[in-house]
Amino acid sequence: MLEKIRVRRRSNEVISIGDVVNYRKATFVVINILSIKVVPRATGEFIYYDCLCQQLQTPDLSAEYTTTQAEIMYQPHEFREVSEVGEFIYDESTGIWVQIDAILNVRFEDKNMYVKYEFAPVVEWSKKEMQTAVVKQRRKCMKLLKPKTNNLVND
Repeated sequence: MLEKIRVRRRSNEVISIGDVVNYRKATFVVINILSIKVVPRATGEFIYYDCLCQQLQTPDLSAEYTTTQAEIMYQPHEFREVSEVGEFIYDESTGIWVQIDAILNVRFEDKNMYVKYEFAPVVEWSKKEMQTAVVKQRRKCMKLLKPKTNNLVND
């Protein structure tokens, strides 16, 4: 299951694909960074990342779908909101995230604009890829300490 999550970090904190995020008492892995917004503050800059994240140990909803085409109608007040190639969109009818692969044609009828898109479901990571990301995150948190002196007695 994929979810769009806004992650706030300080400017010196890195975020990358494969990072683990805890959100709403669940574990997610960042599979795509959709946008970045820098917000300066008196206490330092904060960066807001809109990330497409996959929840750990949930079924892959996109596996049931393939690339498809759809025509979407835009009214004149929506002309500035036309989706672009490469954009990620949540499809409420299927409950999955899709990416626009192409704009196939555009036509005008009366005052409305009709855009025909080609969509592909966003492929979720495999269980192995997800587990690798979680193990990598856990290793970042673990710190092994060496003893300062050798307390072993030789016999």
